Amino acid sequence: MTKHNLDIDEIPDSLIAAMGLTGFRATALSYRCTHPAAFSVPLDDLIAPVARRLELKTVTDILEGVRNGADIEPIIVFREPGASRAKLLDGEHRRRVAVKLGFVEIPCMQPSREEAEDAYRYIAPK
Repeated sequence: MTKHNLDIDEIPDSLIAAMGLTGFRATALSYRCTHPAAFSVPLDDLIAPVARRLELKTVTDILEGVRNGADIEPIIVFREPGASRAKLLDGEHRRRVAVKLGFVEIPCMQPSREEAEDAYRYIAPK
């Protein structure tokens, strides 16, 4: 299968059903994450990419992890001091799965400004 066959725009309900998560409405605030540096952020407090295609395999792996209660990595965000919202730097697949499954929070980690600028190409607002 070629990569272009794995790209999707939205997570289809049929995929949720195929994973045995039909009718799943989150009973927890977030997926399981035990990373010691992770903290929770409400999904509504994230600034996410406007248009980003998803890789089906990655989405499926995350859904399997949620279904099986696996430990899932936190997303990477950067919040300017005093800002009410954080910019998503890495983890759009995890964020979109969390939204689709009805979670209200997501585990996050925030790098230093230098790491955000170097590793994640973060550009501070002017």
